[in-house]
Amino acid sequence: MLGPTGSGKSSFIEALAGKDQELRISGGGLESVTQEIQVFKVNNAISCQARKMDWSVYLIDTPGFSDSKMSELQIIRKIYHFQRDKFCSVDQVFYFHRITDKRIPGTVRKIIDVIKAFNIRSISINIITTMWDNIHGAEALQRAENNFIELRDVIWKDEISNRAEIVKFQNTPASAIDIFGSTVIAGCLKDNVFALEDNNLAGPILFHELLDRLDSCRNRKNSLLREKIELFSNPNPELESIVVSSLEEAEEDLAIHFSQLMLYRRSPPGLENILQSARYQHFLDSAVSTQYFTQAIVDTLSDFHLMDHNSVRRSKLKNILEAAKSDFQLAYATLCKFGPPPSGSKPFVPSITISAADHAGGTLEVLQPAVCKDSNAIEQMQVSKALLTETADIKVDEYMGTDVDRLPPPSVSLVTNIANTSPSPPNVSFERGDGHALEMRALVVESGTKRGFPKKIKLAFYKIRRLLRRR
Repeated sequence: MLGPTGSGKSSFIEALAGKDQELRISGGGLESVTQEIQVFKVNNAISCQARKMDWSVYLIDTPGFSDSKMSELQIIRKIYHFQRDKFCSVDQVFYFHRITDKRIPGTVRKIIDVIKAFNIRSISINIITTMWDNIHGAEALQRAENNFIELRDVIWKDEISNRAEIVKFQNTPASAIDIFGSTVIAGCLKDNVFALEDNNLAGPILFHELLDRLDSCRNRKNSLLREKIELFSNPNPELESIVVSSLEEAEEDLAIHFSQLMLYRRSPPGLENILQSARYQHFLDSAVSTQYFTQAIVDTLSDFHLMDHNSVRRSKLKNILEAAKSDFQLAYATLCKFGPPPSGSKPFVPSITISAADHAGGTLEVLQPAVCKDSNAIEQMQVSKALLTETADIKVDEYMGTDVDRLPPPSVSLVTNIANTSPSPPNVSFERGDGHALEMRALVVESGTKRGFPKKIKLAFYKIRRLLRRR
């Protein structure tokens, strides 16, 4: 199940489970409710074919694309690692699309380009349009219908002409069961369909999307850093609390996205020079911004001395200065460990030095004019950015009742270790010629969700330094 954040993937599962079940896995906002891969077993759906083994049916819910915290690259890696670690094959891809947008945004078009780049055969793709139940008024309905036509006749035209399906999900159990039950299973996809190999066309797209996120995070972090510096001279406790919290969040996001960049062993095809430049840019920005922040504190303390400000604020700033010195030393050492700058990149010449005695509580020596306090002081380097051997129809009884049990986190064996802990209602089988028989009984949740982000940004620097040292 793939799609942007808020496109209705989790709502589809909740509707399939029925109104009596409280999965509470759907929500709203810019952050995906689903942060990790979650597996849902449909106990009453068994895919079977004459003279072949019966198979259980699972739905795999994935984190939403365009998430404010998680890059598309990180999501695809989660999917690939899940499939590899669980030894499971994927038969069908459900792509969810919110139909209520005034027009199809560029971010969604990029997501569609990523999915198409994986070269999934058309018959294994279902385009599920959602939010039809949120449409009110003739104008909104017409806009939604126009979006649907554009998806069908333009964006997904080639795939639909080759047997991909596009449907309308009405956010009801009956609609979910109808879509699920009418899905055609045409055999499993390639095991490495989501592997970012050299010949995978999705690789460069995901790489550029990650670089865009890094650039956006850096700009946001540096903007908040300037706001924090301004508060030294114009204190505002309430605003300071917001700025500090937002700055920590921006730094965490930046560290997470950069960790994805460090996982690359080699550049995607055609982008060989960009990878090293992007890594150097990150280390350079860390050194420049920490130096800028350190120098700003020194200047503020100097002004306090001339104006004889109260000792409490001066003492607080001195403590902040000690931490800033440590951050700058670490950032500069990491940049030096990287080695010479790549071709076309600017070298970093520090304007301040901190000796061991200085770090213990002495002074800061200015070697040359400090980094300008203007909004453009923190420089940014722009980084460019199988043949179908068997098919089957799944049919579902619309009047069937369902129930859901939440299970412990998944074990290594995905198929054998998931069981319904509630009493099992009678099975209902449907036979269709030499196709599959489907037994519908219950939907079971298996979840191994992990939440939260690292709080110690410094650890990221140490890990990077160790990685560079090993290399």
